[in-house]
Amino acid sequence: MTDPHSNQGGQLRGFFTRGWARWAALAALAALAIGAVFGVTMYAQAQAASSPDGVSIRAVGYAGLVAQQTVVIPPASYQGGPMSDAMQQAMIAHAEQVFRLYYTGAQLTHEISTYTTAIEGEASGRGARILGGGADHFVVTQLSINGASATLAAQAIIWLSSSQVDSQGHSVVATPRNAVVATFTLTKINGAWLISAQTVKFASGSGP
Repeated sequence: MTDPHSNQGGQLRGFFTRGWARWAALAALAALAIGAVFGVTMYAQAQAASSPDGVSIRAVGYAGLVAQQTVVIPPASYQGGPMSDAMQQAMIAHAEQVFRLYYTGAQLTHEISTYTTAIEGEASGRGARILGGGADHFVVTQLSINGASATLAAQAIIWLSSSQVDSQGHSVVATPRNAVVATFTLTKINGAWLISAQTVKFASGSGP
């Protein structure tokens, strides 16, 4: 005589076994699909980054960050103290010339205005004397190109070296280095990629 409870238990075990197998198969398929999408995305990113436009976009983004750190560096002939009007105007003209190589539109206007103010403030000679600056370890984290428009995200280390006289009359040099996250929107104009919008933020745990 067959035990109905035994049959019922076997049917339940079979149901759960088959259900688990189906769930595992679906999970595996989902993982494969996600992996395929991720792989395609990474491949597309790599293709865009290695294309001529991608190489140019990366170069312009990096150069824009470097320009922001270097246009405030006075010429080697400057030895501190109040800056002559001629030197100040030459620095402002140089900054505008440099920014026009990498920026366009409202972002160009913003860069010129911001760094004109910075240079004018530096001309008094009362603050820190800028000695050098730059951007290192520029790493692209995202790049998308759509016709004559592109977006770029990158991480970098920016630095600025300056000297200041302390209360004892000694010159003290400081070179702070900060990790930043930068995002750029670029437009291709007459065959050249230019930055039309830019955001630079200190990375988590970094900053002055």
